[in-house]
Amino acid sequence: MTKRRQPPYAQIFLHWMYLPAWQELSSHAVKLLAELLAAYRPYTPNAFELSDRHVAERLNCSRQTAAKVIAELIELGWLKLERKGSLTGARAGRSRVVSLTCRPTETNATPTNDFRHWGRVSENGSKRDRKRPPCMPLEIHKTLKDDI
Repeated sequence: MTKRRQPPYAQIFLHWMYLPAWQELSSHAVKLLAELLAAYRPYTPNAFELSDRHVAERLNCSRQTAAKVIAELIELGWLKLERKGSLTGARAGRSRVVSLTCRPTETNATPTNDFRHWGRVSENGSKRDRKRPPCMPLEIHKTLKDDI
């Protein structure tokens, strides 16, 4: 029996939507993240070349907004910067390369899920306590309790 390939899809878990890192995302960042999740394939490397120009075309926004969106996803822990982009050098090596932290990479067999541990820093410099946000249903919080 032959194995049928599924069409591209983005797997976004419900409990991700209750994380502070998700709630801080802009609408452009959510769209780019969904596109990267749909583009990921387990049999290919978890590495995406993202240029500001390409992202701006995909999101229908300016290059400056595209650069801010990529920086936002990296800061919140959804993406990891694998290689910094440059303006000079071989054309193939100019774009920045990022990887999804929710998927395994060539160097890490297990995903790091940095976005789960992202939190705002309070005035005294300590991370905010990780109590259940008031909008998160209790049954979802119970399933997350072991992961965090």
